[in-house]
Amino acid sequence: MNKETVTREYNNYSDSYNALFNILTNVIANKEIKQDDVYDLEEAHASYVNNAEIIRTALNQEDENIATDKLEKSKVITKETILDLLTEGGTRNIFYQGNDGEILIDGQGVPALVLLAKKLNLIATDGEDESSITLTPTFIQLLAASDIRLGANNIKLEGYTTINGGFKIDENGNMEANDGKFKGNIEATSGKISSDLEVDGLNVSGTLTADALNVRQLNYFNDGITSDISLTVDTSITDTPNIFENNGKFNSLQRAIESIPKNLNGYTVSIAVNSILYENITIKGFNGGTLYVLFNKNNYGNILGHNCGAEILLQGTGTTTQVLVSNYKTTGNVNMRTGGDTSYNIVQTVPSGAVLLLTDFNSNGWGYTTYNGKSGWISTNTSYMVKEEVYQTSGTSTAIQPNELITQDGYNFAAVFRNCPYVAIYNLELYSKTGDANNYTVGSIRGSYLDIENSKLCGSENGILANRGGRVFESNVTGKVNSIAQKVELSGTIYINDGTTVNGTISKDNSSQIIYSESGAVKDNTSNVGTNTNTTTATSAVTIYSNSGNTYRHNIYTGYKNDNTVRQGDYGFGDCDGIWLFGSQFANKLKGKNITKISLTVSRLKSGIYGNVTGILKMHNHTIQPSTAPVFTSGWSKEFVMTINTSMTIEITDATVLNAIKNGTCAGFGVQADYDKAHYATYEGTCTLVATIQG
Repeated sequence: MNKETVTREYNNYSDSYNALFNILTNVIANKEIKQDDVYDLEEAHASYVNNAEIIRTALNQEDENIATDKLEKSKVITKETILDLLTEGGTRNIFYQGNDGEILIDGQGVPALVLLAKKLNLIATDGEDESSITLTPTFIQLLAASDIRLGANNIKLEGYTTINGGFKIDENGNMEANDGKFKGNIEATSGKISSDLEVDGLNVSGTLTADALNVRQLNYFNDGITSDISLTVDTSITDTPNIFENNGKFNSLQRAIESIPKNLNGYTVSIAVNSILYENITIKGFNGGTLYVLFNKNNYGNILGHNCGAEILLQGTGTTTQVLVSNYKTTGNVNMRTGGDTSYNIVQTVPSGAVLLLTDFNSNGWGYTTYNGKSGWISTNTSYMVKEEVYQTSGTSTAIQPNELITQDGYNFAAVFRNCPYVAIYNLELYSKTGDANNYTVGSIRGSYLDIENSKLCGSENGILANRGGRVFESNVTGKVNSIAQKVELSGTIYINDGTTVNGTISKDNSSQIIYSESGAVKDNTSNVGTNTNTTTATSAVTIYSNSGNTYRHNIYTGYKNDNTVRQGDYGFGDCDGIWLFGSQFANKLKGKNITKISLTVSRLKSGIYGNVTGILKMHNHTIQPSTAPVFTSGWSKEFVMTINTSMTIEITDATVLNAIKNGTCAGFGVQADYDKAHYATYEGTCTLVATIQG
């Protein structure tokens, strides 16, 4: 192959290399690889490999042609020849030969080494791959006073290395520095900073873990709450993504609450409940704004709020009105007269079994009533008149009516709030239970403040409790209880506004107070105690988050990827199995529970095919990352379809899964699909699991 051909082929090789390099550079700069990039990479790589092979063949041919010439021209260079070259025929005394034949250096003439730089390449004979010079410590000391510049493709320093005593690298590559200043990025797969670390700015994209964190000022940035948010709860929606966003839709109130960032950033999150619910609701940890729940339908479960700095507003669409329609029933014939004693004429005889409403009672125990269109007075002193109050309910209402009460500080409640600075209840009917002296309808405990207005207490042994610094403002609260209407203890306070108040007794200890006007606060005499007729068992929701996610690759890059992603399939970089790890949370929070549904929310990242990819969800029993490939539970899998940059809630009601979690043989989930590009997908390492528990 002539020189022109070799030159042309080398130029082709260079062009293909540069093309491949430019594509890779663009992919890295854009931080993504598109499908077009994949095609371009495959084409450029094929061209590069082909041109490289042509060049390799040409060079081999050229080597064969010049091999003979090389042998003829080569000769052995002796020590004497080298010495003659370095000393310029003995005219310089930098180098000399010792008694044992070794070439020695005269340190006094070291500066003259600069003049010999061009001759040092003659030390290696033709055909040698590399040369080496071993410098003695004495020689290095002689060079210390001079400026030294080393230029090479690869410089290797072997052994323990120090620089000015402040920078050290030992034989194992461990680096120690008294101080350091880095203008670029620092990347490490692992490590530890044991001394004080001071930085002007620190950005952490992953998880920051510390045994102790001392902060002078903490600025919290929340990407989720930048404006007021409205959510809707509708149990009839079966395919809702249950994702927190403005106008987001949920099929569970607890799911909606759990989706909300804890820091509300001064904004209001409103949740409209448009379906009848059977959920025990827990509201905890919110701060910096308002959480507003509008019950347009009843919830047949209890409510617990605790440790919230944010406002909590619970409102119904109105309350019912109970009207007394009868208060006596006849058990025999009773005379109705024109006046309030036996001296008056008989208007009619009321038969046995008549239901009457008597009003305007006089001192003789006679009351005015109407029966069959005729009005008159009837005596209640006869044994044929039995008192039997009957109320009629009118209007519409929304109710909190749990079958099971929630216990706090030794008392049982339909709704209770603990360490919540401001809670408001408006236009709701709240049902508790009778028959137990510890049963109350609502409670404000341990520093909470409760504002309850235009509401009604029903079917309860006792009404409102404020203890351990709890406070209550009550205004226009109707209803009747069997025993205590308002109770305060342990520095509790209840203020009763003028108007209608709950019918019952008052109880307080010496550390507490109930403030009201006896003339202004009037007990409700129109309501009866009522009965909580709910016999259904409400569900509770337990929310847990994955501790981490990882991907095991079976080939090419064998082992775990360790980038907090969960992958399935194969895109040319190894067969991928991905797992979400939850530690011992399944055992601690879900084992032994009557689980009716698992809701797993995952997010797919931008990688692989842009369109829909079928994911294959499987169970595993790993509480920590295994050292080898994850082992999935056989006999169960579930398909789900997602496109890139989306989130999805996967609903699981399979008895196989629910029983496995209950029995403790399932500790988490993962993905495993066919090892090909069609099934390749990357998911975030963080996922959310909500378990619905009966009872």
